[in-house]
Parts: sequence; structure tokens; C-alpha cells
Amino acid sequence: MELNIEEKESGKKILKTEQKQHTIMSLLRRYLWDSGTNTGYDEGHPYIGGSKLIVESEDVKKDVKKACDAIREDLKDFKAEF
Repeated sequence: MELNIEEKESGKKILKTEQKQHTIMSLLRRYLWDSGTNTGYDEGHPYIGGSKLIVESEDVKKDVKKACDAIREDLKDFKAEF
């Protein structure tokens, strides 16, 4: 999945995907939110366009990487338990 980052004047950054990625984007939003990063998710139109994740952070790449690492760890734990 490729993420494109767009910066707004307010300092917020929007991560966009070309396809609908509800499951992944919602999961990523949740982990970012739980780590203290202000985030929101816009599913967009159900038939047109991709998904958008709005992130308010000083270093979006670092925070997204940290959230992805936490998701991977939780999935490893889940796999081990399963």
C-alpha cells in the first residue's frame, strides 16, 4: 500500500491511498490515537477515490512507523496465542 502525504496550512498532514483501505487505515488511526497522536479518518465516497487519514503531528513518518511496529508486535502476540 502506497501512502501519499499532503501538508495543510494548519500543520495537519493527510495520508492518502488510491484504493479503499478501510481496515488498514482504521487500524492505523486507532494505534496512532492510542499513542497520543491526534488523528481522524475519512472514508470518502463509497464508490469514488481512496481513503484519507488526517494526522496532527510534528513527525508523521516517525509516528506512523511507531504505530506500524506496535501493530506488528500485537499481531505476533496474537499469532502466538492463536
